[in-house]
Amino acid sequence: MGHEAAIVHVAEWLYASNVVVFTGRTLNANKLAKPMQIFERCLQHDFDFWRLTYGYSNKLGKGQKGGLYRLFRDTILLPALFRCRSKQLNIEPPIQRFSYKSARLRSADLAPRAIIGWEMAVEDDPLGGVEREYRDCE
Repeated sequence: MGHEAAIVHVAEWLYASNVVVFTGRTLNANKLAKPMQIFERCLQHDFDFWRLTYGYSNKLGKGQKGGLYRLFRDTILLPALFRCRSKQLNIEPPIQRFSYKSARLRSADLAPRAIIGWEMAVEDDPLGGVEREYRDCE
């Protein structure tokens, strides 16, 4: 089953909602956007889409232990961010990628920590976080 509909759905939501802001930050993973934060907001925004498309239910396993989160993080999120960024720039941006923890998961896979270049938007920031300055950006 292809996940194109979910990628397009998430990309349109990211573009319209300004939940995350591209800042170009590469250092300090604590300030970068976390996949789990985006997943939770995405579920809050349109729970019915995930329920109808993927059969998601809160009872199936919430958060990082749920199968939908892994699918969202590994298959849907980065292509959706890529589409969102290309729509913002009207050109093809660089590939979006994760910052990984040094510790590994039980399956011996690397554990994604954050999304390089993206931060969660500040809720009360009228500029959507775009005009913020950072000392540690490359």
